[in-house]
Amino acid sequence: MKRSDKDVPRNPQPSLLRSLMTEHLDPGYSAAARARASGKLRNKPTANALWFVAGIALISFVITAAYAHTLERVPGTEQVRADLLIKVGEAQSGVDHLTTDRNLLATDVDAARAAALEGDADGARLLARLHEVETMAGAEPVHGEGLVVTLTDPVAPPDLTDSS
Repeated sequence: MKRSDKDVPRNPQPSLLRSLMTEHLDPGYSAAARARASGKLRNKPTANALWFVAGIALISFVITAAYAHTLERVPGTEQVRADLLIKVGEAQSGVDHLTTDRNLLATDVDAARAAALEGDADGARLLARLHEVETMAGAEPVHGEGLVVTLTDPVAPPDLTDSS
């Protein structure tokens, strides 16, 4: 037996959707309105004030405990921070020293290579080729303003509807 398109329900209405469309007010709101009208409302100003004060006291306690806990950790945190700053300073001075040594050694190597290869035609060609390869590899210093890279979000199309 084949089903036709007429047999398939196209837009079934679930009971929740149907109740939302027909009953505009939640039953709990109706019950609260009836209780308020009959004077049976359990909402008393003194009880509300007590709950409010209890809530404020609880929030104050939590904030005070968090603040005290933070203050306990400050001296240890400051000591760790000071130790890290000392280690970073030592590492930076070590890197600066090694960079200076590397630059001096690179200058010495370049001078020795030039002195060894400039003497004959084959050496001069090899030196020229080596300079060309260093240039292509970006192994020589550059001077100038540099490169500015700007990262932004792409421009959104003006119409984001599904109608297109």
